[in-house]
Amino acid sequence: MRLRRVLIAIVTVFVLVVLALGVFVATFDANRFKPTIVELVEKHTGRQLTIAGDLSLSVWPRIALSIGPAQLSGPKGSGEFARIESARIGVALRPLLARRVEVEHVALDGLKLDAVRHRDGSTNFDDLLASMKTQPGGAAPSAPASPADAASAAATTVSVAAVALRNASLGWRDESTGAEWRLQELALEADRIGSGEPGRLEASGRLSGTKPVVDAGLKLTSGYRADFATGRIELVGAKLDARTSDGIDAHVDVPALSIADGGIDGEPISLRLQGERDATKLDAALAVRVVAPANEPIALRDLRVDLGASGAALPPDGVQASFAGAGVVDPKRKTAALTLKGTLDGSPVQARLTAPGLSPLVLQYDVQADRLDVDRYGAGRPAPAKNAGDTKTAPERTTSGTTSGTTRAPAAGAEAIPVPPIADVDTSGSIRIGALRAAGVDATDVTMTLRSGKGRIDVTRLVAALYGGTLAGNASLATSGRAALKMQLNGIDVGAALRQFAQREILDGRGNVSLDVHGTGTTIPALERSLAGSARIALRDGAIRGIDLGKVLQQVQTTIAAVRGGGASALEQQSAGGEKTAFSSLDASFAIRDGVAHNDDLDVRSPLLRVGGSGRIDLPDSTLDYLLRISLVGTLAGQGGAERSALRGVTIPVRVRGPMASLSYRVEVADLARDAVKQELTRQIEERLLGREPSGATPDAKPGQSAKPDPRDLLRGLIGR
Repeated sequence: MRLRRVLIAIVTVFVLVVLALGVFVATFDANRFKPTIVELVEKHTGRQLTIAGDLSLSVWPRIALSIGPAQLSGPKGSGEFARIESARIGVALRPLLARRVEVEHVALDGLKLDAVRHRDGSTNFDDLLASMKTQPGGAAPSAPASPADAASAAATTVSVAAVALRNASLGWRDESTGAEWRLQELALEADRIGSGEPGRLEASGRLSGTKPVVDAGLKLTSGYRADFATGRIELVGAKLDARTSDGIDAHVDVPALSIADGGIDGEPISLRLQGERDATKLDAALAVRVVAPANEPIALRDLRVDLGASGAALPPDGVQASFAGAGVVDPKRKTAALTLKGTLDGSPVQARLTAPGLSPLVLQYDVQADRLDVDRYGAGRPAPAKNAGDTKTAPERTTSGTTSGTTRAPAAGAEAIPVPPIADVDTSGSIRIGALRAAGVDATDVTMTLRSGKGRIDVTRLVAALYGGTLAGNASLATSGRAALKMQLNGIDVGAALRQFAQREILDGRGNVSLDVHGTGTTIPALERSLAGSARIALRDGAIRGIDLGKVLQQVQTTIAAVRGGGASALEQQSAGGEKTAFSSLDASFAIRDGVAHNDDLDVRSPLLRVGGSGRIDLPDSTLDYLLRISLVGTLAGQGGAERSALRGVTIPVRVRGPMASLSYRVEVADLARDAVKQELTRQIEERLLGREPSGATPDAKPGQSAKPDPRDLLRGLIGR
């Protein structure tokens, strides 16, 4: 009987408890706590929490809290830092009796978070990190009051059975660099989060960004284990796959990574990149072990890079590179260093890079290579030579060098001069190459020192051996279009150099060339038309190509005879291919203005001729306009002419002009004929009256005395009247 009463009492109590819970749930209004929650958030973070949706609570079969749309402001209540569309959390009831907190599920929908680094280096979440390090009221965390409290705290465990994140968007913006990243369409599923318990997660999303431009789909899978007591987190078999919108595939493999006590260690991480762009296939692999003790620099060990590329613009056997090395990154000092050693297409290469500053980036480097063939990779190849028919006649220019009429516009469709992006990065360093081939030029013992930054690249020193001589100079190029070049070439084969750079057969010979020019233009034609500066050339034992002056003199001599017989008064003819005029020395200096090189001190010497002259070379149009003054000092017998030429002692003006590939020359023979008759008549009178060959000069007078008049001078004066 007593047992029956006890059972009835127990059932009655149970029913009353159930009824009480039912009444509590039915009458409980969680929304009453919204002001309290908002007040607590503002008190401890200084931010404003806005809960636009309703709060709801259920206690059976689990304690579950749901919240509708809500948003959290930025620091000091300004702007928006984060928002959610909805959130749900469920906690199992029974484990609470054993002092275990088992969260059955956590779900966030429509999370949007925007993190910002300001120009002064601070972020819009610094205050949240600071508040997490303190207890309510700002006091620092303290140890449990007693060993019993410590044991009690340790006895309470927390685990999460499942976490779900759907349609999330996480953003990052750096105001100092302009870089902006966003991970959107983010979905994440984690099956278990508990101290010492293994779990696994899967995530996917799309990453977009600027500087550099990125647009890639991402997929991540990983095993993990967390120890809440020690704060240790382990990743096992993590894999990240990415595919960019332009078809580049990336795969990251993390076999094992441990994060503990603020440090990182683990097995080597590998990265593989594969893809095709502009008909070029790329296959690159990187492996590195990252060791980062707490509060210590990050060490990059066992670093290895392998690169392979193939395509129509590359050599038939492709490009192969392999490097090994090590590096270090110091986040506190914001510095880094990297050393690499390996091969590029079989040529040994080694490099050392240091970054005295990471934000903004400051880079210093020292690169050495045994040999490098830039042309092999499709860069630096010379442009095809201009055809004579493609060259437009230049407008008339005044004697001051300016163009009469309308200034010529840049060529339509001209490509912009490419300025490497490194122009905007603060860098300095040196490059040494034993043997270099670029733009068809073979050079040895090449040494360059460079610097860049603020939209400019400067080659402050360039030294090399090429064309049988040496080169020393410097150059600069800016994104504004400003360019400058200064160089001194000594003992070089000028003919080979001009054939390479100008694509023209202009001169042969060996000697010295100096050049100091500058200009402004974003395209090659525009830059050529703005060139200004100076140049000088001094050659020995060479030839002027495109005209045979000895042959011209023969034709002049023949034409003079025709003039006497009533023939043509001028000699005009196109130069024939393969013609040249040999010389023992050639010296000239040039003043360059508006892309035109002006010269008035040409001095060419040979056993047969003396040539002076003046004129101009239009560099953009590749045309020449020169007035040569030729004097015959030898004999034309060896050139097919008479032993004693009637032209000897006569200065012959020859106008040479036209496109470089198709020069023509003109001689006013009628005037020459009269000069030649005077010369010959003077010679015969001198011989007959004086009975000897004319010496061509009066005896030198003693210092302070005047030379006596020579009868031959009197005869010349009479004939000249």
